[in-house]
Amino acid sequence: MNGDDNTLSQEEIEALLSGMGGESKDNGVSAARESGSRSLADADRKVLEDIFMSTSGNSGTILSTIINKEVDITFKSISLMDAEQLKQTSQYPMILLEIKLISGFDSMYYMIMGEKEVHSIGESMTGNTPQNTTYDVFLNSLVDGFMQMVSSSSTGLSMLIGMNVDVSAPVISKIDSSGGFSRKFSLSDPVVAVTYKIKIDADIDSELIEVYPYGLCMDIVSAYRNKHAKHAPKQAIHEEEKIGVQPVKFAPLQEALGQELPKNIELLMDVPMNITVELGRTKLSIKEILDLDAGSIVELDKVAGAPVDLLVNGKLIAKGEVVVIDENFGLRVTDILSPEERIKKLK
Repeated sequence: MNGDDNTLSQEEIEALLSGMGGESKDNGVSAARESGSRSLADADRKVLEDIFMSTSGNSGTILSTIINKEVDITFKSISLMDAEQLKQTSQYPMILLEIKLISGFDSMYYMIMGEKEVHSIGESMTGNTPQNTTYDVFLNSLVDGFMQMVSSSSTGLSMLIGMNVDVSAPVISKIDSSGGFSRKFSLSDPVVAVTYKIKIDADIDSELIEVYPYGLCMDIVSAYRNKHAKHAPKQAIHEEEKIGVQPVKFAPLQEALGQELPKNIELLMDVPMNITVELGRTKLSIKEILDLDAGSIVELDKVAGAPVDLLVNGKLIAKGEVVVIDENFGLRVTDILSPEERIKKLK
């Protein structure tokens, strides 16, 4: 347990799940799998990881705007565990946010933060501290700020799964003991614990955990797959016997290049060109543009996972997929025009 952030660390989660945290007859993912009750398949885990990675940045941006500090919230890991395990291994006191989904899904999820982190955020957000007001008043003063934060995440989730997801204002409370945890956290099924790294200027370098009912996560995965199945390209079915499909014969590559490239192309080889990688486009009305604010999300015309465009001086020459090289974005080219066609594009 991280003594500074008052939350369950990822190392402890992993130790717990692998049976290193002590023997138990009924607790743990391994026990759940052996009994056939619940499991998190690799494909489901990957979908959830992609979703939570995508939405965590929205939360960090909103919180940064609210408290006027540099905030970085990044996805770290995802684990399946029993709510009882989470209760027994958590350190108290903790701050618990209860967030009810009021459209899209009929469920709730929770956010667990350390008391130190919440005090720091609260002081920056409202100017209040637990020392100059009652603790309940202090926590209630944070509701609007955290509401903006979780609303931003739900908006991002809505776009990823293709259905509207709204949340109610979070209920914030301090949990002093495992008994208080049980009264607030009455889930009996396994839960999905999503751990994030949170950094706030030089003050905070810690973790926060979001806890989702297992069934809610499976519903999210199903909605995500349904949306992307609609946009998946249909595979062509070739009836070879009826239409006489023949293999394509290509001319030798070097021969084609020698015939088409201009003879004086060598004179232009060192001329610099502007390269742009375009993620997507959309159209907004003037009103929509004026309504944009920090934390706003603009939906583009490309489906998540679709190839992005590579343009040279504004002209499309290739498509590819975004990759990360060290700390920079890059593009892995998957489809590109021939050199002759590229030359024509640049004229």
